[in-house]
Parts: sequence; structure tokens; C-alpha cells
Amino acid sequence: MSIRLRDLLENAGGSVPPAIFTPPVLSSISPATGVVNTAATVSCNGSGFTPSSVVLVNGVARPTTFVSTTQVRVTFTPSSATTYPLVVRNGTLSSASKTFTATVSGAEVFDPGAATVAEVIDYVDAHPDETQAVLDAEEAGKNRSTLVTALEERLA
Repeated sequence: MSIRLRDLLENAGGSVPPAIFTPPVLSSISPATGVVNTAATVSCNGSGFTPSSVVLVNGVARPTTFVSTTQVRVTFTPSSATTYPLVVRNGTLSSASKTFTATVSGAEVFDPGAATVAEVIDYVDAHPDETQAVLDAEEAGKNRSTLVTALEERLA
């Protein structure tokens, strides 16, 4: 015979706190962008947050400041120009993610789909850290990057 926590609480005449069985909801983050190697304090807004809620940045739990049941804050320093999924977790229950994007300070947006092969090569040569991040993501089996996809299309 298995006994569930919900059954114990209800049979004891108590109520079941919704936070125990309901995952937190992450509605938005602010800011949603930042600069590489610069600390970013991000407000995570939503519902169902508790004093024990933890924000995961790219899958890693970070020290989290509880503000209210609708907001928690996390500070982290992005190490490369890429996207970082943020998730709020209460125990074993997690929210859907929101994306924080880190860019190089003063970097212009590069659209490889509109660039020539020579422009892509020049960009790669001028941005070795970003290029390595793209290659590392490709090697890790993540989604094909826009840069690699565009380069492959140009060479096909």
C-alpha cells in the first residue's frame, strides 16, 4: 500500500499547499540581454515562487534572491556570446525556460544569411571567441547555428 503526501494532509484535515504540487510559472525576465563578462542581475517574474526557489542558468543552480511569490532575482556573469536558458525550480518542479542573450560589448548584429562567404570568413577571423562558442555548441550536438547553416548553404 502506498501513501501519498497529499492523502496524508487531506486525511489529517489539513489543506494541501499548492506550491508543493504546482510548478512555478516563469512569465518574463528583465533584462533579457546582457554583455559578456559583465555581471547581470536578472529579475524573473511569474508566479508560485517560494523562499526556497532556485534559478538555474544554463542548467546550473545559482544563488537566488526571493523578492516575492511573483519575483526572484539572480546575478550571473555570462562567459560567452550565446543564449542562456533561465528556469525557476521549486524542489523537483521546474518552470518553462526564458532566454537571456549575452553579446559582446558594442558588437554589431551579424546576419550570416545575408553575408557572402568572404564576409562570413572575415567575421569568423575577427571574432574567434564567438566562433569557438559556435563550434563548441555544434560539437555538443546542440541545434545547428545560423552561422554554420548559412555557411553550409553558401558552400552547397
